[in-house]
This record gives sequence, structure tokens and C-alpha cells, in this order.
Amino acid sequence: MKKLFIALFVWLVASNTTSAQQNLYCGSSIVFNQMVAEHPEIIQEQNALEQFTQQYINTPQPDADVVYIIPVVFHIIHDNGPENISDSQVYDAMDWINKDYSKQNADTANTISQFQGIAANCYIKFVLANKDPNGNCTNGIEHILSKETYVGDDGSKLSDWPRNKYLNIWIVKDISIGAAAYSLFPSSANFNSAADGVICRADYCGGTGLSTTSHGHTLSHEIGHYLNLAHTWGNTNSPGVSCGDDNVNDTPETKGWTTCNLSGSICNAGVIENVQNFMDYSYCSTMFTNGQKTRMRAALNSSTAQRNQLWTNSNLIATGVLTSPPNVCVPVADFKANRLMVCVGDQVTFSDMTWKATPTAWSWNFQDGNPATSNAQNPVVTFTTSGWKTISLTAASSAGNNTTTKTAYVYVNAGGNGSAYPYRYDFEDGSVWTNDFQIYNYYGNTSKWNYTTGVGYNSNACVKLNNY
Repeated sequence: MKKLFIALFVWLVASNTTSAQQNLYCGSSIVFNQMVAEHPEIIQEQNALEQFTQQYINTPQPDADVVYIIPVVFHIIHDNGPENISDSQVYDAMDWINKDYSKQNADTANTISQFQGIAANCYIKFVLANKDPNGNCTNGIEHILSKETYVGDDGSKLSDWPRNKYLNIWIVKDISIGAAAYSLFPSSANFNSAADGVICRADYCGGTGLSTTSHGHTLSHEIGHYLNLAHTWGNTNSPGVSCGDDNVNDTPETKGWTTCNLSGSICNAGVIENVQNFMDYSYCSTMFTNGQKTRMRAALNSSTAQRNQLWTNSNLIATGVLTSPPNVCVPVADFKANRLMVCVGDQVTFSDMTWKATPTAWSWNFQDGNPATSNAQNPVVTFTTSGWKTISLTAASSAGNNTTTKTAYVYVNAGGNGSAYPYRYDFEDGSVWTNDFQIYNYYGNTSKWNYTTGVGYNSNACVKLNNY
């Protein structure tokens, strides 16, 4: 009888104890207050920025209708799941943001008459970077394989690009505090510059792909915080609790709304509240006000968190956002398989996950595969022999090609009936571990199962996992 085939996968993901909580629309004020508890001096920074903002508001601004261009980079933190969103979803998200900030969003037509006159074109435009921090070609989107996608906190903000050059947006599967997204305010970002930017769940990014149109304004809301806007009721995450103010003259005092009551008037009798504001929680938002526009442009003229460096002409040249049409990059070849441990003859589907450019050609090589090579984008392959198999993909665009090779990527078992159950192994015989167990280290890191001697349960040997 053939030996039992046993496979141990290390698929380590951080537990998300908040996943069962009701999702919050935004966690920016929660994170801000947590940071203030650790760094009380943030309040001093905030007060200084507020003093600058009020001076800016009270001074005529000749460039009020000059478009400020902000370079953007998306970091897609993923585990090869649906959270690894497509470039098309990112492009859709950029379209939502730019329409919201230029008053071109289709639902602006739904703005009630009381606020149509102060609905603002903010004259702020967001453009995906075409040069990375080293001056290399980029499409402004990078994909990073990491279990941090399940965590979604400031430590999950991997591969930050200089915050004085780019607005960093991180996309993850979950956010630890139970929110859909959050941003750092300029005053708090000075105390954690590597985390400066927006982090957002993949299902709240834009209005297509994994997301929906009801979530389409989420990034516009978070970028509002990035540009020093509070919620319309103030800097808390508790709408509907008490009347509050956001230091913007033309947004009426409000408790904040989680429903779309367009005639809502709670805080001041006869004063209709701006339920449709992007900085409210009503889910029927359509607008920023002129006062909010001025406040955000003040943030972009302040040195706090280096916001005033983003839209300078020298930075627009350095980040490539003025290049028209954008340069086409050499792609970064990547792929995944729907099954990583199979038997001889089992079908495995390989999916192209190439990024940085849209590939126009693919060349695959499969060790002992049938077929052994393929030019399909997403080929289906069987394997003719047992053992670990190496797979490679070359992806090409008009700018060139790139090859990724994954050694020992798929394990193929010879098959057979296996050993009789129940199966018991006491780890005393190291050769059994070597011959009967196959270890797949999903992230290719130091966290994997290892055979060790000198310790065990009623034994002198065991296997241990380098967890962290």
C-alpha cells in the first residue's frame, strides 16, 4: 500500500477580531484620537494648522480657480484573493474622485435647492503617477502579496512612496478597527509620515469590480480628511449623538446623518442641514461646499505634512503626471494557480496577475506540464510526473517584457490509495517527516513548519512553526 500523502500549508493570516462588528463608514477620527493619546503634541500642530487655515480663508485667493494636480499611487495589498483588484477598478475609483472634486459627478443633479448655490468645484485633480520615486516608469498601481491585507492598520501600509510627492492610497481586504476606510489628518500625519495617506477596503474602492456604486464616494470622503476636513458634525465617529461643527462657515451645524433625510433640521429650527455633504454618513452625498473647498486648498498651501509640495510644477514633472499620453511601462509578470497541491493528471488553472502595464502577449513554461508551454493568458495544465514543479511566465507590452519564475510552486503527488486510517505519527522517525510531508510556505518567509529534536510531548522530537 502506498504511503499517505500529507501536505502542510502555512497560510498565516492575522486574526481580525473586529470583522464581526458593524462596519463603520470611516475610521479617521478614531485613529486621530488614538494618535493624540500617544502624541498629545498633535493638538498643538492642529491648532497651528487651524490658525494658518483661518488666515488663508480670510485672505483673497487669486488662484481659487487654478487646478491643483495631485499625483497618486495605489498600493494593492493582497493575498491573491478578490481584494487584488483590477486596474480597471482603480481607474474607476479615480474617475469617481475626480468627478466629485470638480462637481462633475452625475448625482450632483440631486443636490437640493438650498445647497445648489454653494456646491463647489474644488479645482483639485488627482492623476496616477507615471514615474515612481526612483524615476522609473509606473502606471501608479502596485500589487504587493502580504497577509497584512487581513489586518488593515498603519502597519499594513507597505511600500509607502514619499508623502511630499504622492498621495498614497492602500487597498486591503479588511481594516482592523472595523471601518471601510480611514485617512490621517495633516496634523497627525507629521507623527507617522510613513502612514500618511488613505487606507481603504477593496469593496469600497470606486463603484465597480468588487465595490458598488453605493460605495463610490468613499475615497472622496477620506481624501477630504487627508485635506483637513472634519465630519460635518465635528471630529468624532458618532453621528446622530450631539450637534457639532466642522469649522466650515457654510455647512450648517448638525448631528450628522446615517439616513438620507433631505429636509433634516435638528440642531437649529428651520435650518436645513447639509445631509448630502461628502463628509456626512448619509450615503446620499453629492457635494462639497465652497467653504470646504477653501479649507482643502488651504491645506494644500500649508507646509504641514508637506501638502504644499504635492502640486508644484517640479513635482508634477518628477512624478510624470504631466506626460500625455502616459508612458507605457514594462510589465511585472505575476500569476497564481487555483490549486497548489494536486495529483498527476489533475487540472490546474493558472491566472495571469501581471501588473504595471497591460500585457499584450504571454509565454508560459510548465515543468512536466501538459502542455509544457502556452501563449494563453490563463492556461489550464495537467502534470505528468510527481514532485515539485517550477512555473515561469513572461509577459510583454509594447515597452518590453518581464519574466517571473516560481520554483517549487505546485506539488504533484503520484496518487494511489494512501495509508489506512486512522493514521498516527509520533515524529520520532525523522525520515517519515522527510518523505511523507510536503511543506508549502505560502509567503516564502521564515514562518514555516520545521522538524526538530530534543523536545516533544512524551517524545524527543516534534515539528514547530516559526509563527509571528
